[in-house]
Amino acid sequence: MKHRFDDAIAEFKMAEANGKGDRAWTVYAYAMAGRKTEAEQMLESLKKFAARRADIDKACLAWAYIGLGDKDRAIEYLEQDCENHGVAMTSLKSNPEYDSLRLEPRFVDLMRRVHLAP
Repeated sequence: MKHRFDDAIAEFKMAEANGKGDRAWTVYAYAMAGRKTEAEQMLESLKKFAARRADIDKACLAWAYIGLGDKDRAIEYLEQDCENHGVAMTSLKSNPEYDSLRLEPRFVDLMRRVHLAP
Protein backbone atom coordinates (compact mmCIF):
# COMPACT_ATOMS: atom_id res chain seq x y z
CA MET A 1 0.00 0.00 0.00
CA LYS A 2 3.04 2.27 0.36
CA HIS A 3 3.96 1.78 -3.31
CA ARG A 4 7.32 0.26 -2.36
CA PHE A 5 6.91 -2.46 -4.93
CA ASP A 6 10.60 -3.30 -5.42
CA ASP A 7 10.90 -3.90 -1.68
CA ALA A 8 7.73 -5.99 -1.79
CA ILE A 9 9.08 -8.07 -4.68
CA ALA A 10 12.25 -8.82 -2.73
CA GLU A 11 10.25 -9.83 0.36
CA PHE A 12 7.80 -11.97 -1.61
CA LYS A 13 10.59 -13.74 -3.49
CA MET A 14 12.39 -14.47 -0.21
CA ALA A 15 9.16 -15.86 1.26
CA GLU A 16 8.66 -18.04 -1.82
CA ALA A 17 12.22 -19.35 -1.51
CA ASN A 18 11.43 -20.33 2.08
CA GLY A 19 8.24 -22.10 1.01
CA LYS A 20 6.02 -19.54 2.73
CA GLY A 21 5.23 -17.19 -0.11
CA ASP A 22 2.22 -16.64 -2.27
CA ARG A 23 3.21 -16.19 -5.90
CA ALA A 24 0.06 -14.15 -6.56
CA TRP A 25 1.38 -11.34 -4.39
CA THR A 26 4.66 -11.43 -6.27
CA VAL A 27 2.75 -11.13 -9.56
CA TYR A 28 0.76 -8.24 -8.07
CA ALA A 29 3.93 -6.45 -6.97
CA TYR A 30 5.62 -6.92 -10.36
CA ALA A 31 2.56 -5.57 -12.13
CA MET A 32 2.22 -2.59 -9.82
CA ALA A 33 5.94 -1.84 -10.27
CA GLY A 34 5.30 -1.58 -14.02
CA ARG A 35 7.11 -4.84 -14.73
CA LYS A 36 4.20 -6.27 -16.72
CA THR A 37 6.18 -8.81 -18.75
CA GLU A 38 7.59 -10.44 -15.62
CA ALA A 39 4.16 -10.32 -13.98
CA GLU A 40 2.48 -11.97 -16.96
CA GLN A 41 5.12 -14.70 -17.14
CA MET A 42 4.70 -15.49 -13.45
CA LEU A 43 0.93 -15.39 -13.82
CA GLU A 44 1.04 -18.08 -16.52
CA SER A 45 3.03 -20.28 -14.17
CA LEU A 46 0.62 -19.54 -11.32
CA LYS A 47 -2.40 -20.41 -13.48
CA LYS A 48 -0.89 -23.76 -14.42
CA PHE A 49 -0.16 -24.49 -10.77
CA ALA A 50 -3.67 -23.48 -9.70
CA ALA A 51 -5.23 -25.64 -12.41
CA ARG A 52 -3.54 -28.71 -10.89
CA ARG A 53 -4.62 -27.89 -7.33
CA ALA A 54 -8.29 -27.79 -6.41
CA ASP A 55 -7.46 -26.55 -2.90
CA ILE A 56 -6.16 -23.16 -4.09
CA ASP A 57 -8.46 -20.21 -3.58
CA LYS A 58 -9.16 -18.51 -6.89
CA ALA A 59 -8.82 -15.15 -5.15
CA CYS A 60 -5.06 -15.47 -5.51
CA LEU A 61 -5.51 -15.24 -9.27
CA ALA A 62 -7.81 -12.27 -8.77
CA TRP A 63 -5.06 -10.42 -6.89
CA ALA A 64 -2.67 -11.01 -9.75
CA TYR A 65 -5.20 -9.66 -12.27
CA ILE A 66 -5.93 -6.65 -10.06
CA GLY A 67 -2.24 -5.80 -10.21
CA LEU A 68 -2.32 -6.12 -13.99
CA GLY A 69 -5.38 -3.85 -14.18
CA ASP A 70 -7.64 -6.55 -15.63
CA LYS A 71 -10.77 -5.95 -13.56
CA ASP A 72 -12.98 -8.32 -15.54
CA ARG A 73 -10.66 -11.29 -15.03
CA ALA A 74 -10.15 -10.36 -11.37
CA ILE A 75 -13.90 -10.38 -10.76
CA GLU A 76 -14.28 -13.67 -12.66
CA TYR A 77 -11.86 -15.33 -10.26
CA LEU A 78 -13.49 -13.73 -7.23
CA GLU A 79 -16.82 -15.10 -8.41
CA GLN A 80 -15.28 -18.56 -8.70
CA ASP A 81 -13.90 -18.18 -5.20
CA CYS A 82 -17.36 -17.22 -4.00
CA GLU A 83 -18.85 -20.36 -5.57
CA ASN A 84 -16.20 -22.41 -3.74
CA HIS A 85 -16.83 -20.59 -0.44
CA GLY A 86 -13.29 -19.23 -0.41
CA VAL A 87 -12.03 -17.51 2.69
CA ALA A 88 -11.08 -14.36 0.75
CA MET A 89 -14.77 -13.51 0.48
CA THR A 90 -14.72 -12.41 4.12
CA SER A 91 -12.37 -9.54 3.29
CA LEU A 92 -14.08 -8.06 0.23
CA LYS A 93 -15.32 -5.06 2.19
CA SER A 94 -12.16 -4.30 4.14
CA ASN A 95 -9.18 -5.41 2.03
CA PRO A 96 -7.63 -2.40 0.28
CA GLU A 97 -6.45 -4.66 -2.55
CA TYR A 98 -10.02 -4.58 -3.84
CA ASP A 99 -10.30 -0.76 -3.89
CA SER A 100 -9.92 -0.59 -7.68
CA LEU A 101 -12.95 -2.88 -8.05
CA ARG A 102 -15.33 -1.15 -5.65
CA LEU A 103 -17.25 0.80 -8.31
CA GLU A 104 -17.58 -2.16 -10.67
CA PRO A 105 -21.22 -3.36 -10.78
CA ARG A 106 -20.19 -7.04 -10.74
CA PHE A 107 -18.07 -6.47 -7.64
CA VAL A 108 -20.92 -4.64 -5.91
CA ASP A 109 -23.20 -7.55 -6.79
CA LEU A 110 -20.66 -10.02 -5.46
CA MET A 111 -20.48 -8.14 -2.18
CA ARG A 112 -24.27 -8.22 -1.98
CA ARG A 113 -24.29 -11.97 -2.56
CA VAL A 114 -21.89 -12.57 0.32
CA HIS A 115 -23.89 -10.17 2.52
CA LEU A 116 -21.26 -7.43 2.56
CA ALA A 117 -23.13 -4.85 0.51
CA PRO A 118 -21.40 -1.46 0.63
